Amino acid sequence: AEEVASLQGRGLQVHLLSGDQPQRVARAATVLGIPEVFARGAMSPSDKAEVVEALDDDDLMMVGDGINDAPAFAAAFCAGTPAMDRPVLPARADFCFRGAQAGAVLSVFEVADLHAKVVRGNLAMALVYNATTLVLCFSALMTPVLCAVLMPISSAALVLHTSARFQRARKAS
Repeated sequence: AEEVASLQGRGLQVHLLSGDQPQRVARAATVLGIPEVFARGAMSPSDKAEVVEALDDDDLMMVGDGINDAPAFAAAFCAGTPAMDRPVLPARADFCFRGAQAGAVLSVFEVADLHAKVVRGNLAMALVYNATTLVLCFSALMTPVLCAVLMPISSAALVLHTSARFQRARKAS
């Protein structure tokens, strides 16, 4: 329920699609804090795939753990599973995680947020580097030796920056 609330707090809609009996799905949705309209039971694998196709606007993540989720996986923009011990789903999933512990899906979003921040930082560094080198070029101050020195330094700085950001994030978690 905490993970569902956190995902909803990010502005995401959380749906529960299940082959279980509708009453059982409705009870689970209530416990999890999923609105009744987003909880559907007695769904076949093709029913799930149809709902995923209807909801997906190149932004839907499907998380499933059974072979009956395979058609919905194929229809989803992104798919993940904790069922790494099964033969079908891991091969069709975009990501896998160990166990069905709470927080796994939220962790995927947190890692994606960190990656986005690092990429933005790296792009800002590249913009500053390129602007600086263009000024040197237009000022006729760029020499082959300076190019040979600056290029590897910029590459090393970018790798170190990226590594440091991920190390800090790892220590913070």
